[in-house]
Amino acid sequence: SILRPLPLLLAFALLGFFTACKPSSALYDAATFSKTTDLKAKTIKLMEKGTESYANHKTEAEAVLKEANTIYEQQKKRENNALSVQQWKMMLEADAATNTDGILTGFFKEWENATTPLTKFYVSEKRKKVAEGSMKF
Repeated sequence: SILRPLPLLLAFALLGFFTACKPSSALYDAATFSKTTDLKAKTIKLMEKGTESYANHKTEAEAVLKEANTIYEQQKKRENNALSVQQWKMMLEADAATNTDGILTGFFKEWENATTPLTKFYVSEKRKKVAEGSMKF
């Protein structure tokens, strides 16, 4: 009879519906959002000290980078999270195509290797890149 394939058709239709409704981006994660906003605030506060000697703030800088890398690794494991991973990558990883460091790692590297204090303008410009939201959950 014509009704025999109906359950099979209904099963395929439901499968198609649920597959199509799969989220295209990662679901909101309050814990990650909180960690990231806390880290962003710590990072900006530390970057304000960029006109001082790096040696005086080396431990803080290393802790910020460690925390940032931990969150980045967690973000890589989340499903449908390509945009967030890309933003963290911009903050932390070198880009071979442009021969540039990540925004955050590059700043700390410049600060550590500086033979004279970084200028307020340089520090301000780098802080803006972080503050403008390049560091997102």
